[in-house]
Amino acid sequence: MLWKEQVPPLIAVEMVSGDGKAERNSTPITGKLWVYEHGIRIKYYIIIDAWRGILEVRKLVGGSYQLLQANERGNYPIEELGVEIGMWFGEYENMTTDWLRFWDSEGNLLLTSAEYAEQERIHAELSDKRAELSDKRAELAEKALRETARRLLSMGMDINTIVQATNLSIEQINQLT
Repeated sequence: MLWKEQVPPLIAVEMVSGDGKAERNSTPITGKLWVYEHGIRIKYYIIIDAWRGILEVRKLVGGSYQLLQANERGNYPIEELGVEIGMWFGEYENMTTDWLRFWDSEGNLLLTSAEYAEQERIHAELSDKRAELSDKRAELAEKALRETARRLLSMGMDINTIVQATNLSIEQINQLT
């Protein structure tokens, strides 16, 4: 029952059609659950019944499926991948509903490519704004030093002392007069 690869898939995900009986059918040879369990030997068989808000995760253990219990976060560990799978309510593809999503082993939601791209865009914008702000601060600091040097000159302070006090060059101080 395996295709050319001769390696069973790690995960099969089924959305229920109708009442979900077809996806849970364990009749030998013809039942979908039986075929996945005994024929193809898919390690994880996941059934989503979105209309009823049900997620079932079965794991192949010793040749038969064991229905897994969700962890404290409501997710199901997929140990071989170091991730968890579960339902997430939110907006994706302009639809707000429950979605099947992956989390890392610490419970952090793994981003879709679109979410990752948006996060990178925001980080780039923030980085640009930080650079602008840093440039502006440097400009204001330079302006403040020049103003301080100008005041010290007007008070009659020696140029060499002003150089030491402000770290401005003699040329920069001479330009102020």
